Amino acid sequence: MQSGRRIFIVSFLAFSALLAAWSFANPLFSAPDEESHVNWAAALDAGRTGAQSHYANGGAVSHVFVPPAAAVGVNAGSYAACFKGESTIPADCAPEIPGAGPLVSSDTHSAEYPPLYYYAVGTSLLFNTASGGLYGMRIVGDLMVASLLAAAVTCVLLYTKRRFLLAGLAIAMTGQVLYLGSIINPSGLEIAAALCLWTAGAILVTDFAAETPKGLVVAIVASASVLVLTRSLSPLNTGVIGLILLLSLSPKKWWTLMKQRRFQLGLACVVVASLSALLFLSNHDSFKVVPHSSAEIAALKDSNFSMLLSGSFDRLRTWMDQSIVIIGWLSFRLSDWFYLAWYAAMGFLILWALIVGRIWHKVILLLIIAAAIVGPCILVATQAPKIGYVWQGRDGMPLFVGIPIFAAAMIGAKGKLPRLERFFGTALVIVALAANLGVLYAVGRRYSVGTNGSLLYFVDEIWQPAVPSLAIILVATGATCVLIRYATLAMRQPTNLGSSPAAFLAASDGAAASLGDSTGEPETGHEMASSSSNGLISSSTDGVNGDDSK
Repeated sequence: MQSGRRIFIVSFLAFSALLAAWSFANPLFSAPDEESHVNWAAALDAGRTGAQSHYANGGAVSHVFVPPAAAVGVNAGSYAACFKGESTIPADCAPEIPGAGPLVSSDTHSAEYPPLYYYAVGTSLLFNTASGGLYGMRIVGDLMVASLLAAAVTCVLLYTKRRFLLAGLAIAMTGQVLYLGSIINPSGLEIAAALCLWTAGAILVTDFAAETPKGLVVAIVASASVLVLTRSLSPLNTGVIGLILLLSLSPKKWWTLMKQRRFQLGLACVVVASLSALLFLSNHDSFKVVPHSSAEIAALKDSNFSMLLSGSFDRLRTWMDQSIVIIGWLSFRLSDWFYLAWYAAMGFLILWALIVGRIWHKVILLLIIAAAIVGPCILVATQAPKIGYVWQGRDGMPLFVGIPIFAAAMIGAKGKLPRLERFFGTALVIVALAANLGVLYAVGRRYSVGTNGSLLYFVDEIWQPAVPSLAIILVATGATCVLIRYATLAMRQPTNLGSSPAAFLAASDGAAASLGDSTGEPETGHEMASSSSNGLISSSTDGVNGDDSK
């Protein structure tokens, strides 16, 4: 089996197992708006849509007919009302999910949203319309997200020597990425697509080659196309990411890209996907969101822009915390020390990148930070008098994850500080992935016994998930160990794995000695793997120089 295919498959299986563990650790309908997303996906695939959307409380609401299990999240008033927002109360108080039965009427406010995600996850209900089908919807979403995360890892291991990018990926892949990717919510797919696009794009612009590998182009095109078609704000996020990556290249390099046939075809696919998304949005009220209280809107109506902008910045820390991890109805958060540690890791990456990076790349990094942090504040301030401050951290995460990824790409430039880079890169990967495992443990405890319950909650569960908690912990731990092992082996072999498949395959089987001198200095220059017949890469080509200048 070719090295590229194996890297992708192992990464995909590990991410799938990890996301599945998250899916079973969280009760059904325990996430914000999950009941609405379930209803619309069920209506498209296993039920039927109703009348055209009407407007209630300022938001678009559609009447649909869905299986009873899908409707319970809405029709029961609030399926999780007994433990919603109460972290000390376990989830056993929620009613039973009904079994299969005739379609029932329900409501959703997701009918005006782009349908790609809903058609995909709803296919599970074609086979099972009870609780198994609902978990199946989550698993379908897990597989889509896992494929994008695995593609990002594969790009790093095959197309660049910048192994520090793995550290950037680990920091970007916060607990919130895994949480949103494991529930029924299109935000998870959008963020995973953005993460993959940032990774492949950072490799493209920092390791520019006269002939871009086919696999890298496929990763960029696929992730950009999925991203632009996923949510209402996705075309804007895709455009911002594309513009920033474009600005990272000089006109000469951009023209070199445009002369490549594979890049032309890829760009055409992204344009078609973007036009399709814009056409859909132009015919639907996708931006008609349920506003905050009328009292808040009345209070903001006469405020000037500077006051509105100040209100946005006052909420910035909350939005950033939500990008790290706050689960449930944005009510269950971890210790402040956890968030401060993540901010310290992010600040460390940014500072290091600003010290060692190329001048133009420093400008680009600051531009990404401005787009991810200042941009949402301005956007929210312009809309606050109409709908209030309805923004959430997940809405800005497609841009936010680009900060650690691009910073890490800058740090890895031309093998600078290789040993120090390898040490800190390995440490960041281990700590970040282990921290996400700890978050999953905290989530499982919260729902099984409540935050005041036993630390060994899996021994005597009050709420029992569909899969035993101990099995969830073991599966997640195993998947995390595989990812850590893969990353640490890659850190020890700085050359492109596509140029040395035998060495990496032997190392991944535990024969670390086959890697040779793991403490040796990496070669300067860039060895870009060329495309093989399977579209991923196997053989290497000589000498594309890693020019980091604009």
